Amino acid sequence: MDSDDDFGELLRASKRKQRLRIPSCNEASMSRAPASLTQTNQNEPEAESLGKPASSEMPAPVPTVSTYGEGWGPISRIYKAIPTYTQSSGIKPEVAALLANASLGQFYEAVVDDSIFSYIADETNHYSNRLLLETGVSDNSRYHNWVATNKTEIKHFLGLVAWMGMVKAPTLADYWSTDPLFNFSFPRSVFSRNRFEILLRTIHFADNNQAIAGDKLAEIKPLLDKPLKNYKDLYTPEEYVCVDETMLPSSEDCL
Repeated sequence: MDSDDDFGELLRASKRKQRLRIPSCNEASMSRAPASLTQTNQNEPEAESLGKPASSEMPAPVPTVSTYGEGWGPISRIYKAIPTYTQSSGIKPEVAALLANASLGQFYEAVVDDSIFSYIADETNHYSNRLLLETGVSDNSRYHNWVATNKTEIKHFLGLVAWMGMVKAPTLADYWSTDPLFNFSFPRSVFSRNRFEILLRTIHFADNNQAIAGDKLAEIKPLLDKPLKNYKDLYTPEEYVCVDETMLPSSEDCL
């Protein structure tokens, strides 16, 4: 009797497990799927009953009216032909003949010629005269001793400024100091301290009255334009030119 009771208990337990069986992953996902995925739309006619293949083509797009503004249009896949580069790059032959045995100074003068120094001298004289007339100076001011400058003096001035960039001194006055710690002989051989400081105060590179409003390079623009023109007259670049980034952010076209 005990064995019959045990067998009956096992049979009842097996039936309870079947009623509580956990569905598999596929069965669970199908049970949660929407009816639109598991059932066929009753109102949609079958393709075979209409005599059409099951995979019908997409409808043709409806043409629309173009709303492009002036100067705009659809993208064109027709590319314009790039002209063939026929220039001979390098120093121009006539320039190369003139500079065949030139010194470094002559190469420099080919780019930064005397007309640039003459221009700086003229603008400095104009600015100095306007400064004396419009601003006025005190009776003891050294600007009363102003004498018009010239291209040779401007060359010396800019050369001394370049030298000062390589030879450092604590203050500007120390370049003319006779203290044994400094005692630079070169600046004193070129300028007196007063003359150098007057030029430093008055040197000018452009006419302020002709400056374009908002042009951040207006005060030095002529000084950039003249050497660039000389570059074009001396040298022809290659077909492909890489323009590197600027050191200071600017929206101006310096080239």
